Amino acid sequence: LRAIAATLALAPGSVRLTLAGPDWRGGRSRLERLARELGIEGALEFTGPVQAPEVARLLDEAHCSVIVSRHEGFSLSATEALLRGAPLILSRETGVASYPEIAELSHVLLVEPELDSVQRALSEVARDRERLRAEAERARPRVAELFSWARIAARHLEAYAALGSGR
Repeated sequence: LRAIAATLALAPGSVRLTLAGPDWRGGRSRLERLARELGIEGALEFTGPVQAPEVARLLDEAHCSVIVSRHEGFSLSATEALLRGAPLILSRETGVASYPEIAELSHVLLVEPELDSVQRALSEVARDRERLRAEAERARPRVAELFSWARIAARHLEAYAALGSGR
């Protein structure tokens, strides 16, 4: 929220944030209070829990998806954004950022989970959103192959064969 506020201070009206998902441990009220303190409540929307078709619609309409977790294994939200062709601001602290196939995508902006880093990425998206969306769309087939069950199963079978042969 602080990165959104900093971006809006530099370029009023340039960004909006949609937070989709359940209210985990009462976090929504804390976020609403912070948004009021920062004066950005008008740039925020809370959807609550959403089903898969609504997630797809939100990602299709978004200028980018932002996942700036400080600790996260393999982010399914990041995978959904990549598969829908959404530009992605992604924390280096997520497990999915460690995959070179993801980190090297030109529409994935890797950031530290810190205010300045996220704000710079938000500003870049605001400036270059058409280019980033086009790059994300071009990468969709490659991303779909990366996450395909056929590829995943083949890689597991290779690993099991190597373990079985003692290599």
